[in-house]
Amino acid sequence: MCEGENAIGVSRATTLDIEYGPKFVNLNSHIPVDLGTSVTLTCEADGNPLPSIIWRRGSYPDALSTERQYTVHNIQDHDLGLYKCTASSINAGFAPIDAEIYLMRKDQPKITSSKIQYAAKGSTADIECKARSVPNADEVIWIRNGKEIDFASSDRYSFSETRKPDGVINTLHVQDSDDDDFGVYNCTVVNSMGLDFMAITLNQKEILALSYIVGGVIGGVAVIFIIAIACVLYHRYKGSDNESYAETDSNTEIKKREKSDSPTEFQKGTLMDQWRQDLNFHCPPTDFDEVYGKMNGTESKVTSGYGTLRSENYINGYDNHNGHLFSDYIHRSDETIPGESQMDNGVHQYGTSTFRSRPDFNKSSDSDPYQLPPADISTTKLATNV
Repeated sequence: MCEGENAIGVSRATTLDIEYGPKFVNLNSHIPVDLGTSVTLTCEADGNPLPSIIWRRGSYPDALSTERQYTVHNIQDHDLGLYKCTASSINAGFAPIDAEIYLMRKDQPKITSSKIQYAAKGSTADIECKARSVPNADEVIWIRNGKEIDFASSDRYSFSETRKPDGVINTLHVQDSDDDDFGVYNCTVVNSMGLDFMAITLNQKEILALSYIVGGVIGGVAVIFIIAIACVLYHRYKGSDNESYAETDSNTEIKKREKSDSPTEFQKGTLMDQWRQDLNFHCPPTDFDEVYGKMNGTESKVTSGYGTLRSENYINGYDNHNGHLFSDYIHRSDETIPGESQMDNGVHQYGTSTFRSRPDFNKSSDSDPYQLPPADISTTKLATNV
């Protein structure tokens, strides 16, 4: 309220009502209790408007009470643990807040530290004594070689302490530790319910020399470098091997193609059959020793003088004389002397067919345009078996 006053009179302004959300006041989050007794939990919360209170047990949604205080009677083990107090001003638009309160049974301390701890020679050794203590510890005592350590008179021993609602962590510090400082230390924790103690052994921690550390680092780098080189060489070898395989495959394909282009024994046989068919086409009578022609209206038997000329002789003559036959066969039309046999320069004519003795099959003559060319294996079309 704002008030103003003078000789005439007094004037007052209206009061401002400022709203704010809930907050806890003087909250004790850890309460030591004895079994069989009763305890009253208090949840004080401030706020405008004044927040409402709800008590719950742990995470259970059911409400235990909506009063500011909640009393637990005849406490047993199942009553120990977490209680939750919720203060809310939902109607004013503020979010609710929660407070956790633990009921803890009073008991003598219980040390939970490790029994063997380590420190490096020449460094400050830290020996930890951790204990659960409800109520909290009244005293922590360190004993070395049967004597309590006097921190006030010692320049090498000191301690630091962290207290929690359910216990204490007390750490003994030994400066510039040497061989005599390693061994057994006794830690004793005392509270109103009793005490607990533990023998903690301080062992020396081996520290690798700098030379060993540097050597290990260099060795590790060298190993990594060697592995990298091996990987590179392996990939190169694998790549060249693949190229070699590809080249081998290509050469194999070429060889297959060449092999398919060159006549095989089977193909040669097929080629021979084709030549026999061609010969039979041009020379219908298989046996040329007896060729009958009608000369002057009578039948005469004319002998070629070369024995029996069959398709087999034709082929064998080609094979045995490197492509040159005993004779070449020319099939042509003779319009001058039809049906008459004549002999000119070693040429025997039988009707419209002529056999000429010629050692060189490859020779050609302008006067013989129908001369058959020599067989060429590379260009001859292979016949298949019918």
